[in-house]
Amino acid sequence: MLVNSPEVGWYWLRLVRHGPWLPVAIIKETSLDPNFPDNPMDRSPVLACYVGQCEVDPIWAWHRCAGNPITEEQYTKMLGEPAVDANQPVDIRAMKPAF
Repeated sequence: MLVNSPEVGWYWLRLVRHGPWLPVAIIKETSLDPNFPDNPMDRSPVLACYVGQCEVDPIWAWHRCAGNPITEEQYTKMLGEPAVDANQPVDIRAMKPAF
């Protein structure tokens, strides 16, 4: 694992200390022709990174999520969970019990 070389895969990260875990997908995307969306352009694929539904810089995310790989199933499950404020820490003591 190289520091400045993001690897394609699924990960998770936190934006703030004690904040919620957010799903991260680092993928390779190909450009599409704007006039014909079904036609990929003849260009090399580029790295794209999504934290939740937001596109971010792959290098920025890689420095925060490289040590936290997850499976594609975990990534999909995390995307389906209710939205939380990712910029606020979670106080477990203030939460209602799950049972």
